[in-house]
Amino acid sequence: MPLWMFCFQALLVGSTIYLAAPRRVILQAQIVVWTVGVITIASVYGVSDQVLFYSNDQIHYSWVVRIFRDWNWMSETSVDGAKLPYTLAGLPLALVGIHETLALKTVSLICLLILSQLLLNRFSEVHLKSQLKILYFTGCGLIGSFFSLLALRETMMMLLTYYFATAKSTIARVLSLFALFLLRPHLAGALILAEVLLVIWRWLGFSRRHSFGEVPALLVVGVIVGNVVFTWQLRSATLMNIPLFYEWGIAEATRIASNFVGLQFLTVDRVNFSIASLLWLRVILSETLAIPTVFTVLVLFLNRHASYISRLTFLTFAIYVGIATNTDFNSFRQNIPLMPLMGLTILEFLSERKGEKKASKSIPINARLARESE
Repeated sequence: MPLWMFCFQALLVGSTIYLAAPRRVILQAQIVVWTVGVITIASVYGVSDQVLFYSNDQIHYSWVVRIFRDWNWMSETSVDGAKLPYTLAGLPLALVGIHETLALKTVSLICLLILSQLLLNRFSEVHLKSQLKILYFTGCGLIGSFFSLLALRETMMMLLTYYFATAKSTIARVLSLFALFLLRPHLAGALILAEVLLVIWRWLGFSRRHSFGEVPALLVVGVIVGNVVFTWQLRSATLMNIPLFYEWGIAEATRIASNFVGLQFLTVDRVNFSIASLLWLRVILSETLAIPTVFTVLVLFLNRHASYISRLTFLTFAIYVGIATNTDFNSFRQNIPLMPLMGLTILEFLSERKGEKKASKSIPINARLARESE
């Protein structure tokens, strides 16, 4: 497809979504940024080579959409590799002539917009500054907009993870979990294991004690469970009797800890970019550092009486990290699906503090009014 046609399609898709989206300035800004960004990437790298920008996973997903569109399914294409919830969502656009990579980028944008709208509705903030804070601390700001420009499944996983944790309908939660399983099995496994463990934790009465060591205990339990799951999977794949915790030590503990502050790239053996470029990326996409770090500090030290969602997120993250740190794919991209839930904890804490300050300011006034009425 020539560049001018791709740019025309991007403008057409962006304009259509702009007209259909809720009349919120912040959502409209996300659409404009997406339209300009998608056209810029294609102009710089070319229509064919744009899938090489940032991650070549985009090559595979675009190829899957293309073989679906052309009814050319190949036997070597596995269901796991196809990432069906994401690629099938882009298929209708590809069938009507939209470039397959642009179709997937459109799915990424729509998932970001839906998640942003859900979060803004949850907190009912009308001021633009407050809305920007909501999107920043939930990963829907800079990092969400960045991944909406790519043919990658991150924004869909963010949306599905949020649905699973917050939806009241059992059917919606089950469907979200199933879709997550098809997109990233160990994330779905971590979520369901965390929910089961929290039920057992509550049944044993630990959640009623609110001791200082409860949350650290959840961290230890989560990491151990994650390592057990990874070892079990490795045994199944290799048919070898691999012992539990066979590589545990200072290096492994450091790798695990680095995930909770967004600095995984400093502890892995091999990275695809230079350390300098990765540091600059963290500066530009500062949410990758701010969200996990603030969330970890709040849950571990400042917010012992955390909500159920906070505990579910923390335990899921611990299990998830216990699995991911043993693989070659331990990066901040692994954490992105959980960032909206981490952000809920941060925003709820900030909201409570704001409410406490308002209450403390109103006490002297109420006291004075009471004295005047006597």
